[in-house]
Amino acid sequence: MENKQLILPVSVISPTDVARLTREVESLDEFFRQSEIRQGGTPQSVPRYSRLLDEVVVANDLNLLEKSNRTLLLGGFQQLQTDAPVMHISFSVDPPGSYVQKIVGWLRQNIDGLVLVRIGLMPNIGAGCVVRTTNKSFDFSLRKYFDSKHDSFISRLHKVVAPEEITSAEAVGVREVKAEETNQQIDQLQPESPAISQEPPQAEDASEQAEAEASEHESQETVPNDRTSSESAEPVVQSEEVEVEV
Repeated sequence: MENKQLILPVSVISPTDVARLTREVESLDEFFRQSEIRQGGTPQSVPRYSRLLDEVVVANDLNLLEKSNRTLLLGGFQQLQTDAPVMHISFSVDPPGSYVQKIVGWLRQNIDGLVLVRIGLMPNIGAGCVVRTTNKSFDFSLRKYFDSKHDSFISRLHKVVAPEEITSAEAVGVREVKAEETNQQIDQLQPESPAISQEPPQAEDASEQAEAEASEHESQETVPNDRTSSESAEPVVQSEEVEVEV
């Protein structure tokens, strides 16, 4: 039992969890120690322990009523606090617990069975994560990817797209945009067309008015001539009549 390595369930993630479990086992051990020196018949309330400690006890097949098992747990937790490898993983947002447990399970299967993980937040990385150990750092963030592709992005921004590279969908979109622009131009010209069509009638009215004024002026000039001709003719007729009477 003493040589058995402590098994950690995936729910035990960080050094904070280990410290919390250590305090719970110490409080249980203190309760049983005091119960041994109490007189019989004294009422006692057994302290409750968390679901996390229960998972550790089940995974290691231990019994907390036995002092040796409690001592084994305390020794294993103290060893974890001093010797367990700790990794720092930072995300842009707070990840769900099930997601973190999958990462911890993979690390304990492939790296170390007692590895602990601290979860942090780095909102400026965009997406992905940043992993740090005691002597190494690995940046798997979207920010790092964009930094590595900086030159490629700049070259693509300055690249001229050839006409052959335009897809049929893009060509259809261009034609639709041009058709909309043409319709807008036609709509803008439609209110001005009645004003243009009204200009010739105005010119015709002016010419007709000028012709009417000229005709009136001519009629006024011809009327006195007729009157004078008639007056000059009447005495001639009278003279002829007089001559006949004589």
